[in-house]
Amino acid sequence: MRFFAAVLILAVHSFRPILDISALNIMADLGVVGVSFFFVLSGFVLTWSARVGDSPKAFYRRRWARVYPLHIVTTLIALSTLVFGPAFATWYTTIFAVLLLQAWAPTPSWYLAGNAPSWSLSCEAFFYATFPFTYRWLSKMQPGKLLRVAVAIVLYLAVTPAVFLLLTTPQFNHAITYINPLYRVGEFTLGIIIALAMRYPIPVLRVSQAAIFAVLSYICVAAVKVALILLLDWTLADAYAALLLMPAWIVLITSGARADTTGAPSLFRRRYLIVLGEWSFALYLVHAFARDTLLWLWPPPFTRPESVAVELIFVASSIALAGILHVAVERPLEKRLRGRRR
Repeated sequence: MRFFAAVLILAVHSFRPILDISALNIMADLGVVGVSFFFVLSGFVLTWSARVGDSPKAFYRRRWARVYPLHIVTTLIALSTLVFGPAFATWYTTIFAVLLLQAWAPTPSWYLAGNAPSWSLSCEAFFYATFPFTYRWLSKMQPGKLLRVAVAIVLYLAVTPAVFLLLTTPQFNHAITYINPLYRVGEFTLGIIIALAMRYPIPVLRVSQAAIFAVLSYICVAAVKVALILLLDWTLADAYAALLLMPAWIVLITSGARADTTGAPSLFRRRYLIVLGEWSFALYLVHAFARDTLLWLWPPPFTRPESVAVELIFVASSIALAGILHVAVERPLEKRLRGRRR
């Protein structure tokens, strides 16, 4: 599932328009919801794999070993590329990026500093800091109270973008409702609640049914987003598109989890998807500077055949580089930093 979330982000950051087909542009533009999917999935997975008697210190060490080595390596690679923009290369913004604090600043020159996609890791760092305590609090709740908390979170996610748009500019609203950890933590917390709800006999679709539902939902919401942009504002369109797709993410995640526990057939257990899922974190972190470097080597405008070639090179090179970094950097360093006890 993590690989599919990375693919959605890859789509929105790739070379649009592809073949000058507007329908594909609309579908790709909705790829911003991949971050929402990833945040919900992150909360779910951490809860699903929570260990009895685990201490916050042990949890933090595992998360640090999982995220930080590859973050540092990809930041150094991004800083060394010839096409790195000088506006995002100041020493103080880079320090904030290295420390994973950049998402708290509402300015692009700050939250896109270092390796631009790592702004979401800044959100994840905040999620990890709060998880041991949020999980302990929510795990003691009965189903009725969990449902009320989930409804409150959905209302928070729905109302906040409209309120900030009335009070501020669209750019600041984007920084708050797409970048800021205090807003995105709502999606992460929904993931925790969904995993806790799986303790009870709730109805779950088969994986094939969930996948069809998710694809159809994505197509419908892509069309709705166009209307939201025309009627409201692009920042509200992004926020509400993510909310409209939340049922699809819930259905997809719960179906995969139930299939794993019951041994039912699941697309997500195919070997090549497991490998790509292991590479997905690296893929997310490398795709931005892979795109920028390729554009520097092969600058636009593109002819139609060139656009297809550049797109294919971008996707293939990003996946290949992600695989190399996973095998050479991410996996060995995580294993070493975790220590002997797993």
